[in-house]
Amino acid sequence: IGATVIGTALKIYAAYIGGVDFLVVAIAVDFTMQGIAHLLVHRVSAGEWIRPSFTSPWFTWFTQRNGLLLASGIAEAIYLRIDVAMLGLLSTPSETAIYSVAARLSELWLIIPAVLVAALAPKLFSIMSPGAQFNRNMQATFDALSALSISIVLGTLLVGGWIIEALFGGEYAAAQTILSVHIWSILFLFGRALYSRYLLSADLIRESLISTASGAAINLMLNLMLIPRLGALGAAVATVVSYGIAGWLILYTRRSTRHVAIMMSKSFM
Repeated sequence: IGATVIGTALKIYAAYIGGVDFLVVAIAVDFTMQGIAHLLVHRVSAGEWIRPSFTSPWFTWFTQRNGLLLASGIAEAIYLRIDVAMLGLLSTPSETAIYSVAARLSELWLIIPAVLVAALAPKLFSIMSPGAQFNRNMQATFDALSALSISIVLGTLLVGGWIIEALFGGEYAAAQTILSVHIWSILFLFGRALYSRYLLSADLIRESLISTASGAAINLMLNLMLIPRLGALGAAVATVVSYGIAGWLILYTRRSTRHVAIMMSKSFM
């Protein structure tokens, strides 16, 4: 959990300052800390260090799926960051700056599901076979994440303008409108934090790639359509719509993920 908190905070800070080099370093540090943390946990629980082996089942598992995992990671990076890049290409620097302020305030909340899922995942996914207890645990976790995200959305709608003025000054007051739209994206990103871990644990890597690749394509298409007309507001709308489609609705299209989509739908009610 500690490694997840620090790694997520580093990536958020890297995105906040906008430095690509720092973001790459933050991602590398995050993976390194996660690896060290898992090694230490295994040492404490098993009483011995993990010994690398080219014949182990895990090595075979990763070598068979490394292409899908790499493609999914690249698609996710495009999916989650294409809005700022497209806005920089298709709009003015002032629009990009206003949007960046709103997006960063919205994305700061993503550390919450990252920490919660990291804490709950070992117990939650210890029994992967479908059953009443597993489904109840998954549904309860989705419900909790949705309740948290809805509370954050409502709170942001109430005090978001005050927060922007307090942190960035009156010259960024226009970011309040962008934030009031962009903040709705966390409804899907909170749930995504759980089901993306589930897809990996259930060996549904192809489904993960379909979700992220479709999200990247939809986000790119909507940004091309909306930014020239609406500027930063168009980028915010494109983000929310693409996250909703790729991070929720598209799960209905695959039999292996349809039950997850139903759980997410129930959690929104």
